[in-house]
Amino acid sequence: MGLEESKRNISRRKFLVTVGGLTVAAVVGWGLAGYLSAFRPVERITETKTVTKTVTETKTVKETVTSLVTSTAPSTERTTTLEYPRLEGVTIDFWTELVEEPRMEVLNAAAEEFKKLTGITVNVVPVPEQDYPSRITAAYAAKKMPHVMEIPTYFIPDWLTELDHEAITEVIEEIGKDDFPEFLLKHWYNPEAGDYYAVPWIPWVAELHYRKDWFEEAGLETPTDVISWDQILNSAKTLHNPPNRYGIVFGNAKAHHYSQQSYFMFGFANGVQLLDENLNVRFDDEESIETLAFMQELKKYTPPGPNTDKDAWTLYPTYPGTLAMTMVNTYMEFRIYNSAPELIERNVSVPLIKNKVEAQYGENYALGIFKTNATPEQIEAAKAWCKWMLDSPYFVRLCGLVVFGLFPARKSIALSDEYLSNPIVQAFGGRRKVEELLEAFARMKVPAYAEGKGIV
Repeated sequence: MGLEESKRNISRRKFLVTVGGLTVAAVVGWGLAGYLSAFRPVERITETKTVTKTVTETKTVKETVTSLVTSTAPSTERTTTLEYPRLEGVTIDFWTELVEEPRMEVLNAAAEEFKKLTGITVNVVPVPEQDYPSRITAAYAAKKMPHVMEIPTYFIPDWLTELDHEAITEVIEEIGKDDFPEFLLKHWYNPEAGDYYAVPWIPWVAELHYRKDWFEEAGLETPTDVISWDQILNSAKTLHNPPNRYGIVFGNAKAHHYSQQSYFMFGFANGVQLLDENLNVRFDDEESIETLAFMQELKKYTPPGPNTDKDAWTLYPTYPGTLAMTMVNTYMEFRIYNSAPELIERNVSVPLIKNKVEAQYGENYALGIFKTNATPEQIEAAKAWCKWMLDSPYFVRLCGLVVFGLFPARKSIALSDEYLSNPIVQAFGGRRKVEELLEAFARMKVPAYAEGKGIV
């Protein structure tokens, strides 16, 4: 059965039941809990202003210290001067999904150095990704939110009421708005108050990786900037030769975040909009049905499934003779470099997918400050920690642990000699690759965002 026949067989009613192993739950499961939340009207702004005015009044009594942030890398030219308050005895909590030991080591080292500079104690609290929604929900219900948190794109509107957007806007303005790719800031913009909910920190974007050598041997086109649905389907069909080789892998497991991500990776290229102009969720429109029909057809050329991100991360780089294509994100380069360096010259990553439009999906992880149970001094401490996390040498060190996966949201850092000299950055194209990613972050799409309305 071809793609056109697949589309004919997926009625709107069937769409809401099942699509060839890709159920609606598979598409909207874990990651869309926030996207499908009830939309909160905008009363939240007045609450925030009341608290942040108090913070502003206390700033005059704070002793400030100036820190010259420089790198130990001999070739770097990036130096910036930021002011930090001296707040002895103040303690704040910082929640992060970066639970892996090397990442926690860097974050804890950053906290230790930060305490020497400011007197502020930062408790770095690791929260596994799968536990984030339940932990945040419980903290919100108990009114015991962390003072600073790594905020994922699926952050729901209800929680926005607790963010001190005036405080984080001060952080952004001190660093400089022009130092962030356009969409990363735009995504967290609060159009009603004219400020920001959070500051971009470590985003990633989707990419399709393919075996250039196999494409050339088969006489297939080898795109570098954009690849179409037709090219993906034709290439998967041509190179599929089980059990030795499979055409592609993407998420098709029920209620799995990788399935949700794969849907938007393909869907945005077909003009899928999660929300209509009235902010109603759209899943039975023509673009969505066509996307799931395409994924149903493409699933014929995947390994025996259902497939999760473990298949993508394992099969392509660890067993490089297994897959012709994989739909993943910018965490892949790090894995190829460490697991199959011989694959670097044979691998191509394509940032844009096209059917009706050209599009790119991504996740915009940011830092947010919560006013829920914070004192004015803790708000000041939280602002200082956010600056430290975006400007100290530890930021570059953290991003260097998973190059391109933990991408520095600041352009000046991504283009600094310190970052560009990383051997993984060099192996995948150096400055050219970084500039491509900065452009990708400027134009990427996320599901729960509406033009002119911001996060919804």
